[in-house]
Amino acid sequence: MKYSMISDLYNGNVGNENFSLNSKEYHKKRKEILAQSEELKKTFDHEQIKIIDDFVSLNLHMSSIENENIFSHGLRVGAMLVIEIFQLQKEQEEE
Repeated sequence: MKYSMISDLYNGNVGNENFSLNSKEYHKKRKEILAQSEELKKTFDHEQIKIIDDFVSLNLHMSSIENENIFSHGLRVGAMLVIEIFQLQKEQEEE
């Protein structure tokens, strides 16, 4: 796959020096997920836990791919809007 700065930006490889997930809502939901995960693991045997873990892992990977594509699309649309705004501004200045 060829290099993509958009992909690097999405994956936190560009401009992430001051970024962190410090919202109260994020941490609250994270704790809820961990607690529910532990409760589920108590009710399943080892093989069932492996199946669920594999499913969750695949689902998270798929969500990550989808989110990156949505981010990339939104960024491109935003860039096209900025280009159009500058073109309209230039046309108005030329009138």
